Amino acid sequence: MTLGEKIKYYRTTLGITQAQFSSLSGIGLSTVKKLERDMMNPKPQMLMKIANALGVSINIFTDFDIETVSDVMSLLTKMDEQTDMDFIAEYDEDGLPDPKTIRISFEHPSMQKKLADYVRTRDLQKKIDEERTQYTKPAEQEAYSRMDENLEQARLSICQDNTIITKEFRDGHIHVKLSPS
Repeated sequence: MTLGEKIKYYRTTLGITQAQFSSLSGIGLSTVKKLERDMMNPKPQMLMKIANALGVSINIFTDFDIETVSDVMSLLTKMDEQTDMDFIAEYDEDGLPDPKTIRISFEHPSMQKKLADYVRTRDLQKKIDEERTQYTKPAEQEAYSRMDENLEQARLSICQDNTIITKEFRDGHIHVKLSPS
């Protein structure tokens, strides 16, 4: 999905008009229309207003490539520092974690549910991609394209949750600050 399509998707999911979104975000109505038609790219400050008005993370609108071990590790360490994420591993006889057994988990029920929803959506996408090669008629391909669009919307809806799951450090201990799920 393009940036404009994402903005429109979240706006319509909330059931608000472009005029209401303009008022909520503090962005002019003509600019909102241009954004949704991908006629302009917002600067970071405007993107933050959009995300706040829609109640989603600004990260939903930013695309970046994750290509290296460093890219992945920087994200994981940031998540470990700031959320209730935990690493689970079996340890060898020297007391070192066995790399083949390392798993990631979250304590917060919202994170657990969203991850389960994501895995279900991802698995469905894989199944559809595998089956797609068996069907070549235009009507069949069109049906698969509609499924792709629906799954993209499902992935976007999974990200629509601003439940706070941050850690804070005080009194020499880490405390996980959880908002209700």
